[in-house]
Amino acid sequence: MKLLPALAVPAALAALAAPNLTAQETAEAWLARLKAVSDKPVELVQTMEMTYRGTKMTSRAELLYLDATHYANRAEIETYWPEQDQRMVRIMRTVGDGEKQWNEMTLPATGQGAVQELTFEQVREQARGSILAGRVHPGQQLLALLDYTEPDEVQLGDDSVTLVAAVTEAGKSKLVPMLAGVVPKEVEVVLDRKTGFLRSWKLRRFTGETVLSLTVTDVRFPDPAKIDRRRFVFEPSGEIEERHDPGAAESDDDGKNP
Repeated sequence: MKLLPALAVPAALAALAAPNLTAQETAEAWLARLKAVSDKPVELVQTMEMTYRGTKMTSRAELLYLDATHYANRAEIETYWPEQDQRMVRIMRTVGDGEKQWNEMTLPATGQGAVQELTFEQVREQARGSILAGRVHPGQQLLALLDYTEPDEVQLGDDSVTLVAAVTEAGKSKLVPMLAGVVPKEVEVVLDRKTGFLRSWKLRRFTGETVLSLTVTDVRFPDPAKIDRRRFVFEPSGEIEERHDPGAAESDDDGKNP
């Protein structure tokens, strides 16, 4: 999906009043607003749910994002296998300290864990070819996903905007491996009408079932000058021994930071 440049946002919003706008044009106007706000510092909570082959994965993450190299994300991820009635909880931390990205994974049940140190170039290399990997900001993740869609519908609510977009064939080829063979049909996006920021998105299959969803709450746009930079200093959790293993902290969720 081609986005309008950020400088064109005011004109694009003015065009929303035109009665003959297509879904493509209206979607581009709102996504231009999302693009403009997704580079700004933000603090938020995001919850994610993913279901595949009966397995359910849920997570709750707290993210502080300053810029492309300064961020701190902590996610508690639970995976449930109903056939075995088993659960596993992981704590995933991702910290960008301005020079490197640190990934830490711990298993609260055992206290075991691992730490991974990457340059930003290594992060980009590992994410090559993937839609969601290599991005910690949920708005930036969504914009990357929507590059592989075509808008079908735009609904304006009192305080929200809902966009429905069909996944293209190119998008299906990239998403199917991540979704364990499930073929996605469409993405439903809800944006805040006042700020243009993301509220939620859902990825649905042809049966109408939601395969992957993400919801954003407690959104705050802090003053960059007032953000404590110590929050971007990585310190390993006390219960694990630090080690540098390039594959230690990789997850099975396409590298997303839920």
